[in-house]
Amino acid sequence: MSNENPLQPVDGQQMLSLVSTFLRQYLACTENQLAILALWVLHTHCFLDAPVTPYLHISSRERESGKTLCIELLSLLCMRPWLTTGFTPAILLRKLQDEQYFTILLDDCDSLFAHSRSVVILGLLNRGFGREGAYSIPVSKSGGSRVTEVEVFCPKAFAGMRPLPSSIQGFCIPVKLEPKELGAPVKRFNLEEAREAAGTLRQSLHQWSVENNAGLKAATSYREDQLPQDLTPRQQDCAEPLLQLADIVGGEWPSRARRALVHLYTPGDEEDASFLDDLLLDIRDAFQSKGDPSHIPTGYTLAYLHSLAGHPWNTWRPDDKPMDALDLARLLSIKGIRSCNKRVEFHHVTKGYRRKDFLRWWQKFPKPKVQTYVLR
Repeated sequence: MSNENPLQPVDGQQMLSLVSTFLRQYLACTENQLAILALWVLHTHCFLDAPVTPYLHISSRERESGKTLCIELLSLLCMRPWLTTGFTPAILLRKLQDEQYFTILLDDCDSLFAHSRSVVILGLLNRGFGREGAYSIPVSKSGGSRVTEVEVFCPKAFAGMRPLPSSIQGFCIPVKLEPKELGAPVKRFNLEEAREAAGTLRQSLHQWSVENNAGLKAATSYREDQLPQDLTPRQQDCAEPLLQLADIVGGEWPSRARRALVHLYTPGDEEDASFLDDLLLDIRDAFQSKGDPSHIPTGYTLAYLHSLAGHPWNTWRPDDKPMDALDLARLLSIKGIRSCNKRVEFHHVTKGYRRKDFLRWWQKFPKPKVQTYVLR
């Protein structure tokens, strides 16, 4: 007869509280962010039982706000983490083919998305949101070629300062960090110390996922009235796997998770406007500086943006180079605004933006101040 003691069942509420405490001791963030980070960590250990896997976008408007620290802490707790600062399509495909089920933690994602225009990378990351997601790739062999399917379903977290490509942003839960305040009660991060403390938590997370496997598999899709009504349909899709975990754990977690998700998706008025709001305001000023024409050239728009001291557009790219036309187009596409051609002379066509495409977005901002500076 075995002398080994059977493992005691894991108390899910206590486990998530310990995960939150572990993150809180190093990371300066809100209680709502802690709740979602803890649930997302748990999700990585049982995501195969969910129809979709929500991504995290860990961002900030200022440097040294804890983005890299957050991604490193997640790597100590997540299921089979792959912590990286970039990859080529070939490396990502090989990783997916060899290991299939793991957690992608991409730090400094601005560099990858700024320097890689690869539709393959975007396709792989986009398709990995749903459980049925697969990516078709051609395989050449002697005597011909065939198409093989690569399973790409796995959790992903992206850390960076800039907005993600719009196709990926829609799959993400936003976690916007702020710089640590002077005297904040967080301790200096020590990797070895943190790794040792995280070991027991990681085992508990895995054990909980095994113990609750049957309940997770039996979970059915929520009705609309079971999901936060303040969220869009896509945001509800992202929220559902975390809410199902919170409901199984019980206690305060169901209400805490719903409250946190609504807050992260719809930040309060006290928070700073997003980069996109700032950009729309600055483009409104660019139109005004030219007398509010019906069309403004892309070149003039960029020159105006680069001239604004204290704004991020002149050091937008990871190498601190100015925003280019492709960066501008990618940001504005989030609002459905696209550039178009305008014939200014019989043989000359210029690419730019129409004023009427911005009007619906400008309506929510205060009326512009009188613009005294005109870019020559």
